[in-house]
Amino acid sequence: MEKRLIYLLILIVLAGCTTNPKSFPYEVFTDSVTVAPSKVVELSDYNVLIGWNFVRYKEWLIFRDAPSVTHNCIKAISPDFTKTSEAINMGNGPCDISQATSFLIYNDSLFLHDFNLSKMIHLDIVNDSIVANPYKTFSTKSMLTLIPFAEQRFLSASIIDSALIRITDLNDSVYFRQPYPPDETLQNMESFTQQAIYVNTSYTISPSKDKIAFGVFETGIYGFGRIITRDSLHFDKIIPYYSIKNYHIVEPYLIPDSTHILNVTSATSSDKYVFFLHHGGERWEIFKMIQSHRILVYTWDGEPYKMLTFKENPNLAKIVYDPERNILYGIALNPESQYVEIELDGVL
Repeated sequence: MEKRLIYLLILIVLAGCTTNPKSFPYEVFTDSVTVAPSKVVELSDYNVLIGWNFVRYKEWLIFRDAPSVTHNCIKAISPDFTKTSEAINMGNGPCDISQATSFLIYNDSLFLHDFNLSKMIHLDIVNDSIVANPYKTFSTKSMLTLIPFAEQRFLSASIIDSALIRITDLNDSVYFRQPYPPDETLQNMESFTQQAIYVNTSYTISPSKDKIAFGVFETGIYGFGRIITRDSLHFDKIIPYYSIKNYHIVEPYLIPDSTHILNVTSATSSDKYVFFLHHGGERWEIFKMIQSHRILVYTWDGEPYKMLTFKENPNLAKIVYDPERNILYGIALNPESQYVEIELDGVL
């Protein structure tokens, strides 16, 4: 009987020391608020079927649609949804794209990044039409993230450089490298597999351009730091909620088991807060509709501040903070794209 009691106590202690990914990171938030979108617009009415990425530029909403041979992949819509414009075909021409990853606003101009062709296309709006010009072909290293923060300095992530984030210029000269956060499972993997895990990391930079935060899709890791100079940054706090423990390798990719919980799908920030859009579904639900239904709000010190939940799941895929209106606006997939606004007055 005594041995059984000791065994039971050991199990209880072990259970208390084990991270439960189904509850993390929600349980660290003591304050939770239920919100509802204040505005929802069906983007299919404006010929946007799947708005993978978008940005607000010169009083226009610019969407990157899923490219195909039958329609343009860049759609511009006025904020009052009265004007539309389309441009850019899929192809290998100077103003075509192969695979666009993200928009880049730099020196008051808008650029579309194509990492397959290692180039950027300069976009502008003239007389309510999108004008596209080839801008720059840069080195062959594949950059998946480009965030400007100073003249000729960008925060970048690459699938072929074993670093979490780098400071580069547009010629891919590297001035600073931040290695992966320490993670026992990742350290035992091949470099390319590590990169496959971190390829969907979401980054955000503060409007004042002096702070950076990140959240990782595949592992429960969050980081908060400062941009010290144009050639250096420092992460003051890295929070490893849990690591991938049960997995197998299908070269070159790591396949976690079905208990693995997916994490951050998008990140944005104000000067006071960092907003992480959290998936919260099991690993194999990636093949189903995205069920992002929580927004985790942290302070820039890395302290959990508030969790935003929804009465009805809007299936958010991306969020962006608008400081002028104090709203989060974003893309929801339900199953086609919707434009969504979430008012924060009275919430934050």
